[in-house]
Amino acid sequence: MNIKKQNNIYEFDFTNNENDYLLQYKTFGVIIWLTGLSGAGKSSIANELNKLLNQKKYLSIILDGDSIRKGLSSDLDFSENGRLENIRRVAETAKLISLSGIIPICALISPLQKYRKLAREIIGNNFIECYVDTPLEICKQRDYKKIYSSGFDFGYEAPIEPEIILNTFNMTAKQYAWKIFEYLNNNKIV
Repeated sequence: MNIKKQNNIYEFDFTNNENDYLLQYKTFGVIIWLTGLSGAGKSSIANELNKLLNQKKYLSIILDGDSIRKGLSSDLDFSENGRLENIRRVAETAKLISLSGIIPICALISPLQKYRKLAREIIGNNFIECYVDTPLEICKQRDYKKIYSSGFDFGYEAPIEPEIILNTFNMTAKQYAWKIFEYLNNNKIV
């Protein structure tokens, strides 16, 4: 997919600068990026984290890969360019949402390091990469989308230095959500 970049678009200079605006909220524009194999548990953890943050009086929203592909990115294929554009759209959307004090929880396979690097570059220092590290055999057992049984192989590169690693084979999604919340709390993000 070849998308032309417009040259006649200018960003409006709003009266509040980004840092002043974010200081009004407790979350400071943080974005949680859950990455892992299909069937790793990203969506389940995102759902539990969303509930936990809401219970703690933080606004949050889930940007789930499947939901995004049905709407915002329904025009994209799964080619290299389509995947890269999908990640770019999600990162840009998450960044805009975070400016209103809402914590976006992005749950996407985002299989390649370069995809996550692009997301980190767009989002900046507020990008918190959370690697949902689930063994392939467990993911294959959970293969409700029939990705593995169809022989589809998108290749996955494990993150090099994620902020959080969740080894998801001995705890519940709710317990992993608490681990993410503890990271946010310990680092004075929430």
